[in-house]
Amino acid sequence: LYYTGKLGNWSIDFNASYLHMKYMLSQQSTENSTELGNRDVASNGGQRSDLWAGKLVVTYPVGKGTLSFGSEYTHTKSVGFYVNNENYVPVSSTKLCEANIAGFADFSLPFGHYELDAGLRYEHVTTDYYSFGKREQEPSRRYGNIFPNLSLSWDKNLWSWQLSYTMKTSRPGYNNLRNFMQYDSRYLYEGGNPYLRPEYTYNVELSFEHKWLSASVDYDYVHKPMLHTFGLYDNQEIAYFSVRNMGHYQILSASVTASPTFSWYHPSWEIDYSQLFFREPTSLCSNHPSFSFILRNSLVIPHGWLAGIDLYGYTDSYEPIRRTAGLVTVNARLRKSFFKNRLVFLLQASDLTKGNRERWTYYGTDVISRKDANNFTRSISLTVTYNFNASRSRYKGTGAGNEEKKRL
Repeated sequence: LYYTGKLGNWSIDFNASYLHMKYMLSQQSTENSTELGNRDVASNGGQRSDLWAGKLVVTYPVGKGTLSFGSEYTHTKSVGFYVNNENYVPVSSTKLCEANIAGFADFSLPFGHYELDAGLRYEHVTTDYYSFGKREQEPSRRYGNIFPNLSLSWDKNLWSWQLSYTMKTSRPGYNNLRNFMQYDSRYLYEGGNPYLRPEYTYNVELSFEHKWLSASVDYDYVHKPMLHTFGLYDNQEIAYFSVRNMGHYQILSASVTASPTFSWYHPSWEIDYSQLFFREPTSLCSNHPSFSFILRNSLVIPHGWLAGIDLYGYTDSYEPIRRTAGLVTVNARLRKSFFKNRLVFLLQASDLTKGNRERWTYYGTDVISRKDANNFTRSISLTVTYNFNASRSRYKGTGAGNEEKKRL
């Protein structure tokens, strides 16, 4: 639901959203072992969530600048359970009710070739946590946080640059907040953590653009990050996969993109750099740089044809306790349009080199977990699209509680 309108110099933008989500899990498996014996395992679980959200933004001109302010409110209820019939892992039943009310203001002021933008957001969050219908004090949280943002940009002719600072938060997903333990096999369990706290990111970015060349440098400081970890369950030979908060880590990254145009040839070449700085005893992934090379090549052919071949190359990449192996893959596409772009045929071939393998290693406490798998991403597809009323566009609102939806 949305409303947009003007009242004199005041601009009003209101959005409201309701979201209902439900999923069920039913697992039946048989484990065969010559040493430990055979056994059957049956498990059931699920989660049901409801979200109500509303957001109001009011904009008003102040001198040469523009002032925007408003409020956003979300209310979420998430109920989940997990049952293992053989009682290899304990039964769980949880309910989380969370209310988040925020007020924000932003002021932008152009002067000459410069523009200054400053904003402030305050959030007050109340979370009530229930286990088997009983409210538990420790996982029930109260938060009150201020999140500032500031940017200065310059634009003249074909040159532009921007320097910005942002503080933001990422709150744990509701599935991760559940107090459940899921049985995957006799050697692997996974579960949630109701004691998770939000992580906070402080970002500084400098970006530059001139004609078809752009570049950026980013620095992120992440406080109390939520990280997936491996450890031993109850000192047994069982790996336990869960999420917990750790101290902090830093990431330095940079990117350069060139998108020139040569008549019928429209390439886009991108080089990215990233380096993690993380100090934890269990981490073997710190202080290693990673790079990616993306070469997109588009060929504009007469009579409505468009062809392209793209190359993606990645070196080994690093997260705080995970290393992902590099890969090289090639995609191709051929596009043909008819009737002034109303009818479009798109033929695509993905992962021609069959190099898009999923290969990673988790370094946990007394546990190392590895995966090396072909996810069968090599494919050929044909998509046919017909656009009705292609020349028309209709505003559909921006929605409310968009960040909260991601947690469900």
